[in-house]
Amino acid sequence: MDVSITHKRFGRLNAYRKPVVGAINIALLIGIFWQPTLVYAATPKEPVKVSASPSTEIRALSEQIKKLVKELEYPDKVAEDFVAMVISWKDVQGQPVLVAWKQSLNQAREDYKQAKISKDQLAKVEENIAKELSQRIQKEISHGSEKFFDLSDVVKNKQAQCLSYSQLVYILGNSLGLSTKAITVVEIMTGLLPPEASHIASIVRLSDDRTVMVELSQVGFISRPFLMEEEFAKVGNYWELKDPNNPLGIHKKIQILDRNGLVASLYNNRGLAHTDLGQHTQAISDLTKAIELNPKFAQAYYNRGDPYYKLGQLPQAISDYTKAIELNPKYAEAYSNRGGAYTQLGEYTKALSDFTNAIELNPKLAEVYNNRGVAYVELGQLPQAISDYTKAIELNPKYADAYCNRGVAYDKLGKLPQAISDYTKSIELNPKDAKAYFNQGVGYYKLDQFPQAISYYTKAIELNPKYAEAYSNRGGAYGRLGEYTKALSDFTKAIEFNPKFAQAYSNRGAAYAYLGKIEDAKKDLLKAVELNPAEKAHVKRICEQFKLDLSVD
Repeated sequence: MDVSITHKRFGRLNAYRKPVVGAINIALLIGIFWQPTLVYAATPKEPVKVSASPSTEIRALSEQIKKLVKELEYPDKVAEDFVAMVISWKDVQGQPVLVAWKQSLNQAREDYKQAKISKDQLAKVEENIAKELSQRIQKEISHGSEKFFDLSDVVKNKQAQCLSYSQLVYILGNSLGLSTKAITVVEIMTGLLPPEASHIASIVRLSDDRTVMVELSQVGFISRPFLMEEEFAKVGNYWELKDPNNPLGIHKKIQILDRNGLVASLYNNRGLAHTDLGQHTQAISDLTKAIELNPKFAQAYYNRGDPYYKLGQLPQAISDYTKAIELNPKYAEAYSNRGGAYTQLGEYTKALSDFTNAIELNPKLAEVYNNRGVAYVELGQLPQAISDYTKAIELNPKYADAYCNRGVAYDKLGKLPQAISDYTKSIELNPKDAKAYFNQGVGYYKLDQFPQAISYYTKAIELNPKYAEAYSNRGGAYGRLGEYTKALSDFTKAIEFNPKFAQAYSNRGAAYAYLGKIEDAKKDLLKAVELNPAEKAHVKRICEQFKLDLSVD
């Protein structure tokens, strides 16, 4: 019978899709953090001093922006198109708003040097400009799907997601003179990210050594200034918020990225895009580049494990999942996928341990209960397997594979009515799953209901025309009905699709014997034993039944 291991990939840098509620009311969040602000002018009575002509300043700022874009490893064309887009953003006077902000910031810093304003006042100017920049980005670039992570797509579609928003803040903030960095978010303001999501945001360091956090995806905010070292503790590769009540309403666990880290995030997403397209070799190349740029990038190791897994390179996949766990010991999904790889290698005890660790870290992952159930079945612990499949179904009532797998466990316990009921539910939820029809056929076969078994095997073959096991089993059902010619045809098909299918050879040998083709029968029976010595007992029974003179010892 067939069972299903769910192998899941996580970690695309994209805004979490669920609205953030609970710790901070959204309306309050917007009201506090998105208050309109005015950029600083030198004094209310004096105009801002301009040291160069507007066209000169535009050219200088454009070159700085272009330089920052190219440092993120984009080609010249993307840099030029990006500059054209952002320079077109105008203020109320019709001038490039980026130039106005840069003038204000330069003037404030000059005034600070001349002791006309304090460091706190300079920091306030920086904070205000960061707010206005963030607001303007959201005004000009709407929130879009996860595919808009590349700047070329942002320029073309005027849409972004968290990674591209962070690039915008990084490029434009630093071009203005703000100290801006991207951050990987491991725990959002209300706790863990949903399993399918990963996230990235930004921080701006102010002149008074305080920091503001900038979040532009969906629920936009720029936080009140805080001292990083007072509010966060450095734990391994991450900064973790000290106060669990989170009075600041900011993300709880982050990793600060330098330029290389931000570029690594781009390669990470490109690798995931290749994985989605089935281009696993290209995916590994991009994800390897991400790891070279940021050797502490746990998600890149985790994500590179996926194409290795799909290419059947399981030791390499396990190595990457292990590295991801070393870098982030709370990485439940890495434990889960490593457990899946161990399962594929038949190392069920190791798999069971990994699935258990994943469940302890995140008890809401239905897939992990399903996968641990598979390990329990392989270890002969069927009641525990049924318990895990049942938990998976409680967490996800539409989990077809969990129903199918629970059916297998019931079948092994001899509880065929429960098994057939679960297979029926699995088929109802996923009518295109060939293995569920196949398993249903097995159930009916064991109940000696051969016409029903043939019907389900036939459906499995319709869905998967190269399903060797389904042909072989259907041949067995035809044989039980005395339809040996049909049985012979099915066994031949099974061998065609799997030339090393020993049981299909022994079954075809029996069909030949029933049809009186003794030499053909002997040939197949010998081939069965050659392919799998464990078939000797079956072959001996056939020889005894038909009184065949054939030595298989």
